[in-house]
Amino acid sequence: MMMNLEPKISELLPRCNFPQLKQIHALLLTTSIHQNIHISSSFLRRTTEFRIMDYASLVFSHLSPSFKTEIQFWNAMIRGYAFNGPAHQSVSLYGDLLQRGLKPHSFTYPFVLKSCADLGWFWDGKKVHCRILKTGFSLNSSVSDALFHLYVNFSKFTGPKDAADGMASDARKVFDEMCVRSVEVWNRMILRYTSTGDVSGAQKLFNTMEDRDTVSWNTMISGYIKVGEEALDLFNQMLSEGITPDGYTFVSVFSACSHLGNLMLGTKIHYAIDDFSQLGVIAATALIEMYAKCGDINRAFNLFIKIGKKDVFFWNVMLKSLALHGQAQDALKLFSLMQKQGLKPNDFTFLGALFACSHGGMVEEGQTIFDMMEKEYKIRPRIEHFGCIVDLLSRNGRLEEALDVVDKMPFEADVAIWGALLGGCKLRGDFKRAGEIVERARKLRSKEGGIHVSFSNMYASVEQWAEAVNAREKMENENILKKTGQSSVIYAPNGRSYLL
Repeated sequence: MMMNLEPKISELLPRCNFPQLKQIHALLLTTSIHQNIHISSSFLRRTTEFRIMDYASLVFSHLSPSFKTEIQFWNAMIRGYAFNGPAHQSVSLYGDLLQRGLKPHSFTYPFVLKSCADLGWFWDGKKVHCRILKTGFSLNSSVSDALFHLYVNFSKFTGPKDAADGMASDARKVFDEMCVRSVEVWNRMILRYTSTGDVSGAQKLFNTMEDRDTVSWNTMISGYIKVGEEALDLFNQMLSEGITPDGYTFVSVFSACSHLGNLMLGTKIHYAIDDFSQLGVIAATALIEMYAKCGDINRAFNLFIKIGKKDVFFWNVMLKSLALHGQAQDALKLFSLMQKQGLKPNDFTFLGALFACSHGGMVEEGQTIFDMMEKEYKIRPRIEHFGCIVDLLSRNGRLEEALDVVDKMPFEADVAIWGALLGGCKLRGDFKRAGEIVERARKLRSKEGGIHVSFSNMYASVEQWAEAVNAREKMENENILKKTGQSSVIYAPNGRSYLL
């Protein structure tokens, strides 16, 4: 009779719910079915799939001693901890099975490596890799995939550059030794090159790919965004090869147009899209940002109005764009409308609103918005928010209030804030206070010379040449350099030129 139950249990386990699983558990405990190694191992694995590892651990601890010598039970627990956590338990169990003389295999290593990657345990992962090489499992596709993802994750290491480069090199070695490489593996390898700035290396790898999907093209196009023209060339090549672009493709393409200031091409691509609403809010955000950065703020705003589904980031981009184009009043109207529609502003929203107030000379509005952050929305201002309010007060002759804000900040003032204060001193011709600000700023030991140059220029503007020269000499004595400004002019189709 019990023999007839075994096939039924094997059939029920993959699709049972948790209460049913516990009933099966009770049946196993009260019959001899628990002696069936296949059913017991399947049952243990199923317990881990409900993400309740305490229950799985209890089942594992009560296994018969003979089952504890079978690797499949250990694999089930190592897999469970790798996916459900805590990941360190997965690595710990791997160590335990080695001490017991058990031999891990291709079903063990991928989950141990995943846990090492998730935990950031580099040397533990290296030790596992050494054992894999000794036992010959590096040729297994599942193991090699896990090794590759391990090193790719470690190559994001934020420590010394030589360590990070070494990890990236390890990732490439594993990649080169893989017998079978999925498209995902190719894409992640290319992405590692474009995050590290080696776009030419990524391009060489990309050129050797036989099967390139949309993600592959997106990764390469995004790597060329700041270059601009190459990104657009790749986009055209992508279309010529019959690859269908998605929303992320257009994010990169519109960003490239923004960097080039190429309004005509950006508009052409926009109107070539059959149904833009299907591309999502991220692509729509990149589009309105492209129009704004290329100087067509009216078209950006018209598009903003037409698009139905808008997230907070979408509103933030439009708000900041209006502020940058000198339409501070419109930016604040948008800020107010956003709140009325029930969208909760975030710290970037407030930064855009404060920027608008600063450049629009709206002191009272700016102070109200600044106070609103913590009082109404429980958002703690960052130093950038303090910088906006200091700039707003300094620009409008309220230098004492600006200094009071600086003295009460929970941060040490940075170069930008001292520069805003110095701008306020310049408006009032207050050389004494400007000198005090320069001395306080000097304590930052920054090599940024903008503050010192502004101070020197203040004296030069009223023909106090000796003081102006003295300020410059202090810069030279302290090896403080002023970077030479660079700019380029982009000519738009409407005949206007834009200085970048």
